Amino acid sequence: MGSDFEYQVGKSNKLVWVLVLVVLGILVLGVGAYVAFTKRSEARGPVAAPVSAEHQKWCALRKTWQEQVSALSADIMLKSIRPEDAADLKKLTAKRNAVCQEQAGKLETLLKTAGAAIQGVEVALVKEGKVRANVSVEIHNLLAKYLASPDIKEIREALEKAQKAMKRRIVAQHGKFDREVAQALAAIKGCTGIYRGPFTDEGTSASPYVSWKELDLRREQAAKRLDARVKELEPMEQYGHQIYHELIRRYRKQLAGCYRTAKRHKAGISSTLKVLVTLKGNGTVAKLGLIDAKPADEKVLDCLLNGAAKWKLPQPAKAGDRVAIQIDFSSM
Repeated sequence: MGSDFEYQVGKSNKLVWVLVLVVLGILVLGVGAYVAFTKRSEARGPVAAPVSAEHQKWCALRKTWQEQVSALSADIMLKSIRPEDAADLKKLTAKRNAVCQEQAGKLETLLKTAGAAIQGVEVALVKEGKVRANVSVEIHNLLAKYLASPDIKEIREALEKAQKAMKRRIVAQHGKFDREVAQALAAIKGCTGIYRGPFTDEGTSASPYVSWKELDLRREQAAKRLDARVKELEPMEQYGHQIYHELIRRYRKQLAGCYRTAKRHKAGISSTLKVLVTLKGNGTVAKLGLIDAKPADEKVLDCLLNGAAKWKLPQPAKAGDRVAIQIDFSSM
């Protein structure tokens, strides 16, 4: 006889549905957990690749370098303000230079086998350092050229440059190279607070580093010195006007004759010349020269020297005063 199978109606169907619901619940919870984990991972961003031993060594060297020079740099800034601190400033700068040279030697050794990421940062730092060096030289040359000049107009122009144009340049270049260095550093994860000066800075091993802050301080100091020079020359400016009018009133014929004669014998003579007059105490001429003249312009000066000894001009405040006078010969 065949076997009989008998089921209770409704009971077995209920058990099946319970099992189905349990399975579905487990699947829903699993999917929810996976979605939540994925979203948290996306919010955190990609997991950073481990920093290589080479990168760690380079970063540690640059950080140690920064720690060693930061306090010295702060002291150098403080000692850069007052002239009476010049001796202390020199000692601190020498100490920082020695630190930089020592660390630079270690860096040179490391760079012989450094990878592309490190080399990229170093290239950016050297570029930044060269720009700082150029600005530093420009400030030095500005003072060297114009502090000794008797031409108050030129000094005012130099002062304007130091106050505005160089300030804008320092701010713009600082921002530009900060971005370039930051972009290069992005390839070396987690490396911050490093020494930013390459040992090629300022073009000499005796002075390897000057920060952007130090540059701006130098610029401010240069502007103050130029401003003081302008104030010193302002009384002479009025005296220079007197000299100019007296020269034109008394010696116009001689001035015009020298210009015409020189022009006939030498091409390319400037029509406007800056004449530098050094006066004796009685108002006679001790020396005569030209400022920013071309070689051809010397022909005019040679002629003027023949008659300048006989000139009689308003007496200066003291013997040896120099006055720069701009003369437009073409208008005579």
